[in-house]
Amino acid sequence: MNKTLFLFLLIIIISAVVIFCFYYYHTQEKFSKKKKKIKESEDSIHHTELFKKKIQPLINIVFYILQMIQITPIKRRKIIENIFEKNKFTGDLAKGYIRENYMKNFLNIEDDVYSASIHLDSESKYKFIRNLIRLANTFPENKSELISIVRKISLGLSVSENDFSELLYSFEYKTAESEMFGQGDDELEKAMNILEVTGDMTFEEIKVKYRNLVRRYHPDKTSNLTVIEQERAQEKMRELNWAYTRIKKEFSDE
Repeated sequence: MNKTLFLFLLIIIISAVVIFCFYYYHTQEKFSKKKKKIKESEDSIHHTELFKKKIQPLINIVFYILQMIQITPIKRRKIIENIFEKNKFTGDLAKGYIRENYMKNFLNIEDDVYSASIHLDSESKYKFIRNLIRLANTFPENKSELISIVRKISLGLSVSENDFSELLYSFEYKTAESEMFGQGDDELEKAMNILEVTGDMTFEEIKVKYRNLVRRYHPDKTSNLTVIEQERAQEKMRELNWAYTRIKKEFSDE
């Protein structure tokens, strides 16, 4: 009798433990799903707010620029989708917004420029202006007009005239250099001019010169400079590396 009672109680205890574990597991699972949904909802709200404050004004500005040179709505849509859909956080929002508004006429972008000026940091502003300059260069017949528009937008974003000129010069210079690097019979001479070396120097002497120049323009030495100055230093580093590689190849071939 006692043995039977003991087994009965044991079965009840085991059943209770199993039921409790089952209930606890499903409760935790529901809680995790609910927590995940809340997190996704919060992320969605955050991304939506981020989009409205930072991305949507930029889309409107590009719409306006392309509209000024009478680019067709379909072409405007394709161009802007290529620019803004790559962002992993706001890409879907951008895609939906662009498709809803590509037929719209953007007659006034003062509010958009003001919003971008407030919510974007300096680096984002410079990046955007650089992209607008790049866009202007894809329409040679309208380039002058577009650069003039971009200049006004740049000032509206609180980018100084000097900084805009630097960005414009940097882009034009980089484009010209990218076309020349690695081409033509005088590329070795260009490389030597960049490293400030002469043809009678040994490779070891050239290497010392290269390392001294690299130290001067290294990010560790330019971290306290303005964004524009840092970009110029980065461009100089690219030049130095190209020049050193080109001269090293010349010595290797000998």
